[in-house]
Amino acid sequence: MFDRAQNRCQVCGYAAGETYPDGGVVRLQLGHWVPKGQNAEKVDPSNLRAECHRCNEGIRDKKRSVVTTEAVRARVLGLPARSKKEMAGWIRSQHREPSVPEQAYYDFRQLPPSEQAAILEELERSIGLN
Repeated sequence: MFDRAQNRCQVCGYAAGETYPDGGVVRLQLGHWVPKGQNAEKVDPSNLRAECHRCNEGIRDKKRSVVTTEAVRARVLGLPARSKKEMAGWIRSQHREPSVPEQAYYDFRQLPPSEQAAILEELERSIGLN
C-alpha cells in the first residue's frame, strides 16, 4: 500500500519522515477513500490509501461528505491559469508546497486514482500541455 503511494500521503502529498512547516514529522497510516461511516467496506483493499496522521485525523474530525469527481473537476478547472499550472506540477510530482489553491489539491487527492488521471488530463489540456 505505502509503496504504491510512494510513501506519501495521498491527501496532502507529504512523504513519511518529512517535516511539516511547524516542524512535526510526517507519519503514514492506512486511511479510506470512502470513510467507513459512509457504507465503505472495512477490509476492502481497493478502499485503502496512505494518509499522514494529520490528514487522517483531520478528515475524521470534519466528518465531511466524500468529495465527488464533478466537484473536484469544477474546482480544479476553475482555478486561474497560474494555479492550474501549479496544480499540474503538484499532481505530476505527487508533492506540493502550501499555497492558495491547496484546498483544491486536497480535494483532488481524495479521489480514486482513475478519477485523478481523468482530471489531470483535462487540466493539462485546458492549459495547452496536451
